Amino acid sequence: MTPKALDRIYLGIILGLIGPSFGFFIYYLLEWRNRNFTEFINLFLHVNEIQAPILALSLIFNALLFFLFIRLKMDDSAKGILIGTFLYVPVMIYLKYFNA
Repeated sequence: MTPKALDRIYLGIILGLIGPSFGFFIYYLLEWRNRNFTEFINLFLHVNEIQAPILALSLIFNALLFFLFIRLKMDDSAKGILIGTFLYVPVMIYLKYFNA
């Protein structure tokens, strides 16, 4: 498949929604490797104070994807990644301000 065949907004949206899971795992490997992954997931789900910051750090992976696709001149996919990232905004607002 040529790069232009992969230059689709829907592909970017899918990558923008899935990308933070890779960022989440990379964050785990860098900062929490002394705990097992299941324990880290349980901690993330049950400790409200760490949810928004960890999700925000996970979204950095999307920035890397966005700039990679811009560099490859795959602008439609880059737009989709940006849309996928913006879909996380309501979740971030909820976790930051309304999750007690």
